[in-house]
Amino acid sequence: MKRILAMAIGSKDKSETLISKKAARAPNLRRYIQGLVEGLSEHGQEIGKTFEINYAEHPIIAAKHFTEADLVFGMSTTVVRAAQEALGDRVPILGIVSDRKVEQFDQSNIACFSARRSQSADDCFRRFMVTVPTLRTVHVLHKEGYGPSERGVHEIKQAAQGTNVDIVVSPADDLDQIKSALDKLDARKKSEPATAGVLVQGVDLFLSQAAVIIDRAQTKKRLPVFIGVPEWVRADGSGALGAFGISQQTAGVRAADQAARMLWPKAKKPLQLDVLGADEDFEWVVSKRVADELKIHVSIPRLV
Repeated sequence: MKRILAMAIGSKDKSETLISKKAARAPNLRRYIQGLVEGLSEHGQEIGKTFEINYAEHPIIAAKHFTEADLVFGMSTTVVRAAQEALGDRVPILGIVSDRKVEQFDQSNIACFSARRSQSADDCFRRFMVTVPTLRTVHVLHKEGYGPSERGVHEIKQAAQGTNVDIVVSPADDLDQIKSALDKLDARKKSEPATAGVLVQGVDLFLSQAAVIIDRAQTKKRLPVFIGVPEWVRADGSGALGAFGISQQTAGVRAADQAARMLWPKAKKPLQLDVLGADEDFEWVVSKRVADELKIHVSIPRLV
């Protein structure tokens, strides 16, 4: 039985052992897990029989959190960096990152899948503009000092040049700061067009608090929220208005090929250090129910 330690950033400490497909589909887990389990099954591996997953979330990742495992699955650059510092080359590390080369994850025991979150931040912004063409101000949640978020903000500002849209960067490094940043935003009246919106980068901190962000900005203040992962757009209207990016589940499936080779190596089949999300992996989705609630007319290719 192989043991995978899967770790993400969360608002509080949480740990549980997953030994079944049903457990891996729990709504409080990152969809990366469901994708990883699905992808490993395509390699003939079954959760509960050939591998188990110890799932953990922590606000701050420390060396003490890296328990015994055959593979560490880090669901952000932050986790991979912490694993690299805590474990060196003693344990294989598989990460979901934006840019392995920039982050210098070049050790032989580290493999990565790049969901290209920071690289596609400009395209995410452009699709937000097409979805809500009345926007004049876009508030961008930003984790200062965090490479993927810094690069994402740069791409967004570049994309906004020459437009009539102001980019307002809202720094936030934890849940309280996220709430504070959103509480400062002016609410939109029902009779007014949507001239301001919130763009949520695909940073693990923000993904862990997506429900809070959507509730505070979109539900309570009627500001459209656009996010970097499609999972947070839902047909029942409980999610964001729209999204553009590679889903967490797709990223997990794609990363599973590397996980299989790291856990069950075959002769003459070298580890592929870096795999990039393909163009066809990207999804642009909008919730018709949220659009109707916010009185925003949209006509893009895919409505859910």
